[in-house]
Amino acid sequence: MRIKTGLLLFLVSIALCQYEVIPISNRLSETTRERLWPVYKSGAIHINEHEIIIPDESSLFIQNRLAPYDYTNINLKRHKRESFTVYKVTASKTMFAYGVLGDDGRYYLFERKRETGEIQGPVLRHGATLDRMFLCENNKLIVTGAHRPELMQYLEKYRGDSLEEKRRNSKAKFDGLYINHKAYTLSVYDKSMTEIDSGNVLDRTGDNALAFQSLFLTHAVDINKDEELYLIDNDQGYVVEKYTGLTRFASSFEIKNPRFKKLSDVMTLEDLKELRSIDRAYSVAYALYQKDNYLLTCFFQAPIRRDTTRPPYYYDVSTESGELLYSGQLEYPFLCEDDGEKLFLYVKQEGGWFEDDEHYLVGITMQELLNGQVNKASIDASITNFGKE
Repeated sequence: MRIKTGLLLFLVSIALCQYEVIPISNRLSETTRERLWPVYKSGAIHINEHEIIIPDESSLFIQNRLAPYDYTNINLKRHKRESFTVYKVTASKTMFAYGVLGDDGRYYLFERKRETGEIQGPVLRHGATLDRMFLCENNKLIVTGAHRPELMQYLEKYRGDSLEEKRRNSKAKFDGLYINHKAYTLSVYDKSMTEIDSGNVLDRTGDNALAFQSLFLTHAVDINKDEELYLIDNDQGYVVEKYTGLTRFASSFEIKNPRFKKLSDVMTLEDLKELRSIDRAYSVAYALYQKDNYLLTCFFQAPIRRDTTRPPYYYDVSTESGELLYSGQLEYPFLCEDDGEKLFLYVKQEGGWFEDDEHYLVGITMQELLNGQVNKASIDASITNFGKE
């Protein structure tokens, strides 16, 4: 009887659940569509009430949330010869802020006013990664990702100095910085794009830091309207930290999920080589979202080197104080959120001969997760029903 009742509830949940389905326009470049996952994990896509903003090569692709064939493409090049790829974007009612990877292999930050198209930047981001970005009140820009300005500035100087200068001071000075210099992952910029505050210092230095940063890692972070910031400090493991005023540490808690594989506190370059060569050797915490006073944290098991990630995609729902409420796994990963109550899963459906792949964002709520309503069957059914409509 329990089996029959459970099956009935399962079928009813599929019948009743019609999630928001947003097809990604095929006007988005094919290169970008194929890179949506996992390259755009952890907040590269910005969604508000009316529009979906997606980095698309050297432009921003803006799609109407309700009409995928209603779109605008904003070219961000300041001149024809400029070469870069946009990796992250965030937006307010008055401007866009975005991060690009230049043809020199370095990350730069820009802002562009919506009304006039006026561009401010570039601001060099000193680090190997560029993660999620946010625009807050008074046009404060929050940028995340490992940032090592002192070390990277020295390397810039070293590249530009004469051969004699390099011989005289490069080795000793660089070794000291390499061994002792720590990165931080939170940066706050004012409206003139001057860095005014920072936070979340990583304890790793030297080879330990290099090995850690060379893995398939993301700084998962979210901010609420009160400028309280939550992040997964993957340097410590599956640990959520809360910051008030954006950068002031307030509290932390560890999520206990037996499937999460933590990295060791001290790593060598040999450890890096080994971890890259073993399938599912460690866990990648790739997203954190704060909704309705709950926290959703997400991770997957790392593939060999940079192979394709595979399901299951694990998630946990906790209170802001750290009480674990629900744990689950899905066939599809979380990719982004809107500025309301929706969390979006990414679904790719392979096309047949002479047919393009189809890409969807499927919007669900935190309450639907907590109720156990979200599963592959209900997600697929929503896409099927959307196609019929």
